[in-house]
Amino acid sequence: MNMMWKCAAIAASGFVAPAVLGGSPVYFSGLGDLPGGFFNSSPKGISPDGTAVVGRSTISTQGANGAFLWTRGGGLQQLPPIAGASAVANAVSNGGQTVVGISNSRAFRWTTSGGTEDLGTVRPDNSGFSNAHGVTADGSIVTGTTQTADGTDQFDGFLWTESTGMQTIEFFDGADISNDGSVAVGVESGGGFRSVIWTQDTGVQEMGFLPGGTNSNPTRISGDGKIVVGGGDYLPSGRGIALSGAFRWSAETGMELLPGLPGAGSAPRAEGVNGDGSIIVGATGSGANSTAFIWDAVNGTRDLNLVAAEW
Repeated sequence: MNMMWKCAAIAASGFVAPAVLGGSPVYFSGLGDLPGGFFNSSPKGISPDGTAVVGRSTISTQGANGAFLWTRGGGLQQLPPIAGASAVANAVSNGGQTVVGISNSRAFRWTTSGGTEDLGTVRPDNSGFSNAHGVTADGSIVTGTTQTADGTDQFDGFLWTESTGMQTIEFFDGADISNDGSVAVGVESGGGFRSVIWTQDTGVQEMGFLPGGTNSNPTRISGDGKIVVGGGDYLPSGRGIALSGAFRWSAETGMELLPGLPGAGSAPRAEGVNGDGSIIVGATGSGANSTAFIWDAVNGTRDLNLVAAEW
């Protein structure tokens, strides 16, 4: 059971928050695998209400990926790709009604009523690359990255709605968006990578770095738009070599380093956060050597395997 499988299982159960589920017990459930290719699947996002999970699964011996949607009632289903290409689903709205991701090097949006839609790019001829990373709880607003309109290999973040289409925002890569679409996070490049946060009123603002760091990269934002998690480098006290670590950011505290697991051999990565930012999940290591972790302010960072054994 790899790290992402376990993180998705815990996140799909409401990030171990019984109040969110009306007192429902937390449980682990395998997501399965799409037919074809090797047995290999990896979730990428969970709906705000915890009822749906999306990701990618290997569907051919050549390594092609299929985008999947998993729900408790419907199980695992493959979503139609763009032009028969590989696909990865990155985020999903409440109830699994809207899924966004990338297929054939283009951002896509899939809905239960309309199927798969190519969101295009901002170029006048609609050519180039785009990727959708986040979607609001109701599925109406999508964020991601697109090649710029000038035809170069530069990138902008974007917001997409049915009424406006794809519109660029000033940062390099739109990573995620709050439940109501009022706050988005992403990365600005140039002399390193910098986490940035965007609102309609304030525009783009830098989020800073971990102590002594020069790079930071957000992965997810809490549903209420107040907490951002991700990774970056930092300089430990008394050491001259920078290390990588996971962070939790808020406007009040700035960017804070999440403590790693005791004895873990590599730096943690924050992969997900619940609706109010009180619980964070992620992993240390990679592949078969991954160890999933869960963090909260009371218990700190814990090995998810050990936490699960207590349930």
